[in-house]
Amino acid sequence: MSAMRPETAKPLHPLHCPDWRHGFDTSCASFPEDGIWFLKRDAIGSVGRLAGLDPDWIETLCVSAERFAEDRTDAQMLWHWHRGLVDPGGWSVSDTALWPIAQEPKLASAYALLVLSGVQKLCDAFSARAIDESVTRDTLRDVYRAIQKSLEGLGCVGVMKVRWLTHHLTHRIIELGRLQFEIGRVGTKLDESEREALRINPGPLAVHGMALDTPVLWVHIPNAGPMTPQLCDASFAIAQSFFADHFPEHKPAAILCRSWLMDRQLADHLPASSNIVRFLSRFEQLPIEHDSDEIQQLRVRPNLRRPRPGPQRTGLERAIVRHFHAGGRWRVGLGKLTV
Repeated sequence: MSAMRPETAKPLHPLHCPDWRHGFDTSCASFPEDGIWFLKRDAIGSVGRLAGLDPDWIETLCVSAERFAEDRTDAQMLWHWHRGLVDPGGWSVSDTALWPIAQEPKLASAYALLVLSGVQKLCDAFSARAIDESVTRDTLRDVYRAIQKSLEGLGCVGVMKVRWLTHHLTHRIIELGRLQFEIGRVGTKLDESEREALRINPGPLAVHGMALDTPVLWVHIPNAGPMTPQLCDASFAIAQSFFADHFPEHKPAAILCRSWLMDRQLADHLPASSNIVRFLSRFEQLPIEHDSDEIQQLRVRPNLRRPRPGPQRTGLERAIVRHFHAGGRWRVGLGKLTV
C-alpha cells in the first residue's frame, strides 16, 4: 500500500471561477509533453531577476516548479491556468477576482509561478510599443510586493491573490515613478450598482464632462514609502508624455483616483501639510463614494493565522483608530484630476 500524500502534496484544485473548465480539453491537448517552459529553472530565473526577486525566492520557486512538473495532474492544471490568464479571450480580471485566496504554501507558490509565466508576454507587449525596460522593471515591483505579503501572511514564497497582478499581465497598469497608472474608462473601477445608477442618471458624470465610457487614466498608490508632493508631481508629469508617446490611441479626458485616500474626512484628522492631505487636495471630488473596509485593514497585520492589532505609530494610524472609536466610518471616494 502506498503512503498517503502529505497535505501539501494534494493536487491543485480547480479554481472557483465561472466556467473554469472552458478550454480545459484544448489545454490538455496542447500540453507540452517535453515540459512546461515556465516551470524550467532558466525561465524562472530570467523573469525572476527582471522582477527584482531575491535569489533565495527564485531558488524556492524553482524547487516548487520541479515538484509541480513531476505531477502530471498539477502540471496540466497550471498549464490550463496559464493559457486562460495570458491568451486572448481567456479569463478576465473579474474572473480572477473569484479565485480563492491562497491559504497554504502550495497554492501560493502555484500562483507565483503563474504570474511569472505571464511576464514574457508583458515584456513583448512593452517592447512592441518601444517602452524602456526600466519601466517594465518598475511595473513588476508589484510582484515583489505580493511575495512580501505572502511571506508575512503565510510564511512562504508565493502570491496570495492573483487578481491585482492580472492588471499588470494584461498591460493595463504601468508604474511611473512613485505612482501607478491604469488604462481604462470611467466605468472600469465602479461597482455594477454604481454603473447602473449612472446609466439611469448620468448627471453626476455629465456635469464633469464625462460618461461611463469616457477614456481615463486611473491612478494607484503602491505601498512604497512616502508619497511626497515632489515625487507625485514627477509621476504625473511623466504620465502625461508617456501615454501620449506609447499609447497614442488612448486619449484620457482625466486622471481618476478611487481610494480611501479620496475620503475628505482625512483632512479633518491630518494636518494640511501631510502628504496624504496634499495628495487629496489635488483632486476634484465626484459625488460617488461608499464605506471602506480597506482602510480598516491597515490596522491589522496580514497574518491569516494570528491576526493582531497593527501599530499606531503614525498620525494616520492614530487617526484611523480614533475615528473608529468615535463611531465614524471611513469612505472610498472618487477624485478627478483634469489632464
